[in-house]
Amino acid sequence: MPPIVLTPPPLEGELRLEADIRDDDLLRGLQARIADPLWLLGRQWQVGELRGEDAGSPIRTSVTLQAMPTTVETAKGLPAEVAVEREPVTLGPGRLGLAVDLGLRLKAALLAVGGAAAWTALRAKYPLATPLPADAGSALAARAARSLDAFKLLAGLAAAQALAPAEPRKALLRWVEATRDEWTDVPALTTWRPDQLSYDATTRSVDDGVLQTSRYSGDRLDWYNFAIKTPPPKPALRPKQTAIPTPARFTGMPASRWWEIEDTQVHLLDVEGETTDFIETFVAEFATVYGDDWFIVPVTLYHGGLHRVLKLEVTDVFGVQAALPALARRDGKQRTWRMFELSGDPEPPAEGDLADRPGPWLYLPDALLDTQYGAPIEEVRLLRDEQSNLGWGVERIVEGPDGLPRQRAASPTRPEPRETWAWHAMTDIPRGWIPLLPSRLTANSPEIVLQRARLPGWTSEDGARGTILGTGPTLLIPESEIQGTGITVQRLWQRSRHSDGRAIVWIGRRRWSSASGPGVTLAFDQLER
Repeated sequence: MPPIVLTPPPLEGELRLEADIRDDDLLRGLQARIADPLWLLGRQWQVGELRGEDAGSPIRTSVTLQAMPTTVETAKGLPAEVAVEREPVTLGPGRLGLAVDLGLRLKAALLAVGGAAAWTALRAKYPLATPLPADAGSALAARAARSLDAFKLLAGLAAAQALAPAEPRKALLRWVEATRDEWTDVPALTTWRPDQLSYDATTRSVDDGVLQTSRYSGDRLDWYNFAIKTPPPKPALRPKQTAIPTPARFTGMPASRWWEIEDTQVHLLDVEGETTDFIETFVAEFATVYGDDWFIVPVTLYHGGLHRVLKLEVTDVFGVQAALPALARRDGKQRTWRMFELSGDPEPPAEGDLADRPGPWLYLPDALLDTQYGAPIEEVRLLRDEQSNLGWGVERIVEGPDGLPRQRAASPTRPEPRETWAWHAMTDIPRGWIPLLPSRLTANSPEIVLQRARLPGWTSEDGARGTILGTGPTLLIPESEIQGTGITVQRLWQRSRHSDGRAIVWIGRRRWSSASGPGVTLAFDQLER
């Protein structure tokens, strides 16, 4: 019997290999199960793994940078956050307690080297001011009776050294060095804006470039808080940096080949999102389609400097050199993707080769990695009273003469029900509640500001006692600054570690929106039961 020959029908068009799925669940199809090695080769051919490319992989890069070191608020050697936030520790309400404790430290240091006579002479020359504040407390008064004014001694150090012989003088100088290293101090707080309840600061480069930060709330200071006010006119040119580019890698990255066994951290089937989840869809598309097209080039930058890439040259495996243009300069001011760029960065001239245009400026401030916060030594809550058409500044916590926080204001209490009628001339205002009355900046100005005021009958114990509401003879806050939800401002000690290992301690402020809580509504000529 002759063999039966089956002639396959001719195939027209492109050959497609598809999995046969009969249900709505796509899990089986995405698993790409196979039973034939030939099908595996066909699948590789279909997705393009067997197709050769003439593109060369980069093996060498040469980067030319422009860089300028900067200084924040003329404070050299300090992180940007500390340079902006620090305020005088010797002028606050807790000055007395700090001066007493420092004096007792000096006493212990002098007595340890036999300097009792030097301590007696210093205590007679730098006594504490008397009488002590009424709210000083018995514990602070007992310590003050055995101490001196350490801040007066630091201000007159030259005369103080003449009162101590050789060994006590060495102990005195060691105490001075340890005291000055314990925290950062400044003659005055110039960066805080009382009308905005936030910080404004300036950063300058050595060639008179200026960066400005405004409305900084005191939480964390980084590059995104700054904007370019004056670009560096003559940025310095750094030597070329040569490096080997490496492919970009990230956690959860899919395998670059179709049949490569992936890590257990990769689970693209778990990516779920609606049509409005743009970010999730964008990340998934980047990971699966463009993840292999990116390379990383290490570059050394100034810590606390302003930088930009002047030129980037790439050499591939075929020896071809090419200068890559800055994508940020390709579309000019019409582009919407401005990652890690500073506001106010001017566009370079449009003429000339695109590859010769420098990239945008990148600011790498001397920022802190982490900060420890102490208990607030002062806390103020700002509220709006729409019914009475005014605002309230509530001093919940104030700093005492010993430097410790003290409760001042309490929530207003509701009157207890009475069996008889009672008449009140005016609502009782709890202590620590400071009224902010609306007023105009000038007679013809349409802008309304809230001005700190006093109530009739107030004594010296009433009114603002802290530094947040008590700064200056007047305090004017624009009405728009106080939100309907309320604002909380704290003043507190902070501690962090610098990049060189030094521990830095300073007093700073923080501001954030918070729930207002119960408020006071003024009422006059009130009859209640």
